[in-house]
Amino acid sequence: MKRKRNIIIVVILVLYAYYNNNAYVTKYTWKQTSENGTIGGGIVSFSSAYSYNWPIIKRENEIVGIVMICFNKRMMVYSLQDKSIGFYMFI
Repeated sequence: MKRKRNIIIVVILVLYAYYNNNAYVTKYTWKQTSENGTIGGGIVSFSSAYSYNWPIIKRENEIVGIVMICFNKRMMVYSLQDKSIGFYMFI
């Protein structure tokens, strides 16, 4: 039972490390799917003005958000602009 629990913990950590790394997050353009937690105009494209260095999102060297968790097609971000949590989906 203890071994099974340890395997589950390792799998969760591996998934967390993969989906929250710079290569995965910056590969996509993200669109806001909630009313709160806006960063910029609701579209975050790392190929233009935004940059990401885990867990910080910057625009023109100003911190605009913090990635709380990113998994598969969804990203949860704390917006420093709204002071609230927003949800994003890659497009």
